[in-house]
Amino acid sequence: MKKVAALNGSAIREIAEAYADYRFRSGEKSIFSVFGSRDKILRYLEMSIRTALKSGWIYSVGDNREAYIAISYSDSHPPLHIMLSFPFRAMKAVGIRSLYDLSQLLKNGGLSLADRMKKNGEKFLSVEMLCVRKEYQGKGYMRMAMEEVFSLADEKRLPVVLETDETLKADKYRHLGMQLEGVRRFTHEIALYEMVYRPGSIL
Repeated sequence: MKKVAALNGSAIREIAEAYADYRFRSGEKSIFSVFGSRDKILRYLEMSIRTALKSGWIYSVGDNREAYIAISYSDSHPPLHIMLSFPFRAMKAVGIRSLYDLSQLLKNGGLSLADRMKKNGEKFLSVEMLCVRKEYQGKGYMRMAMEEVFSLADEKRLPVVLETDETLKADKYRHLGMQLEGVRRFTHEIALYEMVYRPGSIL
C-alpha cells in the first residue's frame, strides 16, 4: 500500500466510473441515486476523490495501482481550507437541490457508526473509499487492500469502520473478517451497512 500524491483527471474519472457503473442487486440502490443522473453522480464522486487526495488519504494497492483505498483517522481532519470549501464545491458539482436531498436522506438515517464512536471518544481508522479498477475486479485486489488496512489496524490497535451500500458488498466485507454492526436504512431500496473490524479478530 503506497500513498498517492497525485492523480490525473483520467485516473480520477476511472475511479468515479467504477462506483457509478456498479450494478446493484434488484431492489437495492446507491445512496447517490438521489442525484437522479449518472452525470451528477460522477461529478460528485470526482469532487470527493479530489478532496480525499488533497487530504492525503488515498493509497494505491498493487504494482500497477490496480486498486485505490482512502483511509482517514478519527482524530485527524482535512486541512481547514478544504473543509470550508467542500460545501461550495459539492453545490457546484450537483446543484443545491441535489445536495439538499442527499443531506436530508443522510439526516433521516441517524448518526453513522463513525459519528457514534467519535461521540463516545473512541479512536479508529475509517475506510472512506475502496475502488478496484474495472479490469482488475474479481482478482483478489479487494482482499489485498483490506488485509493491508487490517495489518495497519493491528499495528496501531485501532478498529476499522466503513459503510457500504449493498448487501452483497456487506457480505464480502464480512467474508474478509469484518462484522456487521448495524444498518442505516433511508428508504426501502437505499441503506448503508455499517461494518467494523477489531484488531486481531481474523488472526
